[in-house]
Amino acid sequence: MIKIIKLIILDPFCHETPFLKKVLIITPVSLIKNWENEIKKWLGNNRLIPLVAIGTREEVLKTINSFCEAHYRCLIISYESFRINVERFTNHCDLMILDEGHRIKNMNIKTFQAFSKTNCTKRIILTGTPLQNSLDEFYSCVSFVNPGLFPSLTTFRRVFSIPIMDSLKKNATQEILNLSKYFFIYLSIFLKITTNFNFLEKDPKN
Repeated sequence: MIKIIKLIILDPFCHETPFLKKVLIITPVSLIKNWENEIKKWLGNNRLIPLVAIGTREEVLKTINSFCEAHYRCLIISYESFRINVERFTNHCDLMILDEGHRIKNMNIKTFQAFSKTNCTKRIILTGTPLQNSLDEFYSCVSFVNPGLFPSLTTFRRVFSIPIMDSLKKNATQEILNLSKYFFIYLSIFLKITTNFNFLEKDPKN
């Protein structure tokens, strides 16, 4: 995980000049300390000093205000605390990183709906949990990271989910298997060519 932070926080093309002013790391409470320790270990105390939103509700809100109003560049916060204070981050987030990001795999849950309200356009999901068990979950995660990539869930199901799931049935014909394989390959290529990582090379002077 820290390789992502190191690559994004420091711009290797501009002598390590920061080009993202505000970075949010949203993680389960149990992993907050891990993120803080890893950042200090790999980036040191001079390159990046992360704020950590833990404690009472008042203490968390105070930390959030410090992040939004001062020159702090990184905030580590829990899912619940972020969901409660999501509106506070309007115009105060250049990059959002979700650890254990499969928590937003359902578009109907409050967490997904709340997180989608933020106007932060650069989003990364980290997860060690496979999403292949449900293509709807895959759709939700992709739609969060890249809104509008697919027209709608209905279209996604018709074009991709149904053919792929039909191929898993015992009585699937060779035609269905071939069609499923085609859609699977097409989906993989489609995601690769439509995912834009150019912001990693963006000149901060522009």
